[in-house]
Amino acid sequence: MLFNSWTFWLFLSIVLSSYWLLPHRSQNIFLVFVNYIFDGWWDWRFLPLIAFSTVMDFTLGNLVAAAPIGSKRDWYGKVSVILNLLLLGFFKNLSLWERSVRIPSLPLSRLRKKTFCDRKSERLQFSSSLKKESRFFLKDPIVNGSRYVDVF
Repeated sequence: MLFNSWTFWLFLSIVLSSYWLLPHRSQNIFLVFVNYIFDGWWDWRFLPLIAFSTVMDFTLGNLVAAAPIGSKRDWYGKVSVILNLLLLGFFKNLSLWERSVRIPSLPLSRLRKKTFCDRKSERLQFSSSLKKESRFFLKDPIVNGSRYVDVF
């Protein structure tokens, strides 16, 4: 769901109107549910990872709240930050690690969505192949001869 698409604006209007109608405690649960819908719209295969991160952070947040002020509380907070950074670093750089280590294919690499650079290079390869195939000759009305015309 792109931010400039009509589906996003319809989704946003439904979410905002529903959000303001709910009581405070239900608003938080509703936002978690809507976040899963929004992220699943992009790529549903990441939903277990997002659910794991949500449960992990909720559990560690409750442990921080229940722990007395001191080292245990700080330790739970640090564990949460470190685990989130590890998850982010692993999944963000998965394809880079595959290429540098030259692993044929990790099963997790299929989870990776194509990046902007991947799509741009595919578009360039496609347009260059079209360019080679789309050349043709037209009669030039002024010169009465053949003139080479490139469509792209």
